[in-house]
Amino acid sequence: MKKLTALFLAAMLVMAMSTTAFAAGSGNIGTTGGSQPIDVSARYTGGTSTPAVYSVDLAWEDMSFTYTAAGTRTWSPDTHSYTDDTTASWSEGKTITVTNHSNTAVSAGFTYAADTAFTAAAGSFTASTISLASAENTAVASAPNGFTTFSLSGTLPDTQTASGKIGTITVTLS
Repeated sequence: MKKLTALFLAAMLVMAMSTTAFAAGSGNIGTTGGSQPIDVSARYTGGTSTPAVYSVDLAWEDMSFTYTAAGTRTWSPDTHSYTDDTTASWSEGKTITVTNHSNTAVSAGFTYAADTAFTAAAGSFTASTISLASAENTAVASAPNGFTTFSLSGTLPDTQTASGKIGTITVTLS
């Protein structure tokens, strides 16, 4: 009985150690020098991530403007005030350029806030938002770019005879 049990356990051990191979195809080479092609296939499973890297250049012209009033102001002794026959204008707008060197698309938004004493001078942009494509697969010199022109309108107090800060432009990236 012991021999029979040992034989049975040895057979079980041999069966547990053997491996069966399953073929996905078959063929037959029937002659010396014959061949059998076997197709090889593969697939890529992405396991890497590419985080967004933001690099956006801003360039702008000198944001100094001149408000020019011309004409005649006539004094009225009856009302103790001036009759204003003047025209006024602002110097030409100034350009802000945005260049995207990021590996993702970006948008640049533009806002203007006048300082408290200068709210009568309003600012505006030809484009309040610029959307730029990713810089992937572009040469540095050909990076996606765009521009907006900032202009002032309204009035400036006649006491502001020296150039000074009247507001702030903010560029926001999204």
